[in-house]
Amino acid sequence: MTLIGIVDYFRNDRHFDYFLTLEEDFIKAGRYAEICQDNWDTYSTEFTRLLLATGSEIDVVAKLVCARIDSATTPRTIDQWRKIITDHEPNFPAATVRLFDMEFRPWEEWATDNNPDWWDLYNKVKHRRDVHFRDATLKRVMIALGGLYIMCNAHKPVGFDNPSPKHYRWRGIRFHDNPCDDELKKGIAAKQERKRLREAGVVNTADPIP
Repeated sequence: MTLIGIVDYFRNDRHFDYFLTLEEDFIKAGRYAEICQDNWDTYSTEFTRLLLATGSEIDVVAKLVCARIDSATTPRTIDQWRKIITDHEPNFPAATVRLFDMEFRPWEEWATDNNPDWWDLYNKVKHRRDVHFRDATLKRVMIALGGLYIMCNAHKPVGFDNPSPKHYRWRGIRFHDNPCDDELKKGIAAKQERKRLREAGVVNTADPIP
């Protein structure tokens, strides 16, 4: 994995930007329901919104991942894009997300050709919210966001270049045990400076950052 590939997450990636927005909303929700096992089953209108938005975005990004693997494919369902992705990357189900002191594998059921419980319940909440409102829980939103994070990684060229899955550090948007943290921070700072200068009318979007 190269530094260029890592920093590229912060440039011209609308899907990863959207993930960051959803992540921020989830962390904000933690002000009212602590993100811990005691509140795994907590449900709310906000968690419903986040689950629906995350599930919808996963569907979009997963199809882009499939198109990257084989541009001739047109998968319509999770069963179809599960097969395409796991045939290309058999270790995909083992990809692990780390959030605070917790680690989990959002796609581990794919190892047995099954779909995650949180995905099935996302669909139930989507189509029968009157019955399944209580299934939009903090835990399922957290795992779904982790699943989106992994899918966004797979969407980028660095996603499948690793010989085996990495442990991802969710907060901070860095790969776990990444030796390039200092350089990555410079890349983020450069983007922030570019945005500041552009908003101030100092530079054009095509101009290099001083």
